This record gives sequence, C-alpha cells and structure tokens, in this order.
Amino acid sequence: MVLQLQKITKTILIIAVLLLPAAAFSQKLVKLEVDKFTNDTVSVTSMEKLATTETFTSTQAAFLNAYVSRTGTHIFLNFEHDVTTENNQYFLVSQGDVTMLKLDDNTIIKLANDISVHPDRKDIKKGFVQREYFSVNIGYGISKEDINKLLTSTLTTVCVGVDNQNFDVKPKDSDVLKKMFKLVLGQK
Repeated sequence: MVLQLQKITKTILIIAVLLLPAAAFSQKLVKLEVDKFTNDTVSVTSMEKLATTETFTSTQAAFLNAYVSRTGTHIFLNFEHDVTTENNQYFLVSQGDVTMLKLDDNTIIKLANDISVHPDRKDIKKGFVQREYFSVNIGYGISKEDINKLLTSTLTTVCVGVDNQNFDVKPKDSDVLKKMFKLVLGQK
C-alpha cells in the first residue's frame, strides 16, 4: 500500500515538473468583465516583446512590445514603442502616422493611427546603466482580412511611422503574435 502511494506521488510530481515550464511560459489572456455601457466583452492578451534594436554596447535603443485586444467585434493590435534616443523630446505619434507590417511574402499591411499620442517619460535600469526613455502605447484597429494575412504568413519587419524605425521580427516572436490573435479570436 505504501509503495503504491509512493509510486502515485512520484508520478504526480514528475507530471507537475514536466508541465510547469509549459504553464509558466504560455501566452496569457486576461478576460475582463462585460463593459457596462456597451455590454461588450473585453479581452486583452499579455504584452510581449516583439522586437528591439538594442545591442550589448548600445547607448541608444528602441523596443517594440505588442498585445492584442478585443472589444465586442473590434480587434486591436497594440504596440508599446519605447525610445531611448537623445532627441526624444521630439518623439510624438501624430494622427495619421502609418505603421507598416511586412510579411515574409513581401505583403505590406498599413495601419494608420487615429489620434495623436504623447509619450510618457520613464526610467529603466539595466545592470549598472540607468537610461531615460519615452514610451507610447498605440492601438490600431485591424481588419479580419489583415489578421488572416498575419495568421497565414510570418511577420518579418515592423516600420513604426513615428520615427520610421525598422524592427526586424524573429520568427518565434511572429509566432507569439499569431498566438495572441488566435487567443483573442477564440474569445466570445
């Protein structure tokens, strides 16, 4: 009897150890409550790193994080764009700025910003280096046609219209973006 309990306990521990990394690194989806004004369900994925221009020795860098949100039938691709350049006081997202997404089949998806957005000043400490940077969160409504293009191709480059900064996207990060869309599309 004791041996059987030990075997069962050992099996459960092995399964838990094997499943823990998958659970810890899986894409999260936060499902918020129903919007009391519109009665729409609001869901948002966690923010994930999409690309960076930072190198080990760089004093200037730009970061691009992304998350996908859905309100009712409207789906949004949201970018958090962080810039540590020295002339970042000129950094502003103006209405009509276009961000372009280039896919591996050379298709280009253009997303226009609907409103002007001013960045927030923040500090980041990485190792011994403390840098000041500016961060802006830009949300783009995205059509189902464009979502299908992103789901069936690999995103290779994002050109942020604010400063025409090109971000090369690794295939694994493109897959994370695909997973975000699939999670949000699966929500009712």
